[in-house]
Amino acid sequence: MRKADYLPLMATQVVVTRTLYRVREGNERSWHTMAMLEPRTGWVVGVRSLQNGTYHPPSGGTGFTFDGPDDSYEPGCLACKTRTPCIMVVFWPTERPVPVPLNGFRPATDADPKPYPAAGFGTGRDREVMIQSMKDDSKTWPRDRHGRFSKGV
Repeated sequence: MRKADYLPLMATQVVVTRTLYRVREGNERSWHTMAMLEPRTGWVVGVRSLQNGTYHPPSGGTGFTFDGPDDSYEPGCLACKTRTPCIMVVFWPTERPVPVPLNGFRPATDADPKPYPAAGFGTGRDREVMIQSMKDDSKTWPRDRHGRFSKGV
């Protein structure tokens, strides 16, 4: 598929059931699929083609000598053998995108859970209880004779 074929997916909500993770075995680099413990809803933010192949570490000199450039230095590189197409999904706008294989998602419906952050204040009643607790705690903090907060003891 071309990237233009993925354009209708951009910014839509999908339910992710599988993700991709990088495997390093010696100098071999590849991407493998891993099932998620429970499906999670997120937004499609991009498309990628992940490379699988052999890593060739740097060789030769340091790249510089006191007499001038060292021509024997060769930087490291990845010799790509195959590619793994995927979409990039974020589960919350401030989180890092996660690579998802093309068979690891489905379009979200109204019955699916809404996207949520990994951690935070929470929602609804929990949030209100936390805000009230912070307000109550601030009334017990030590103050100086002018009513300003002080460090206390």
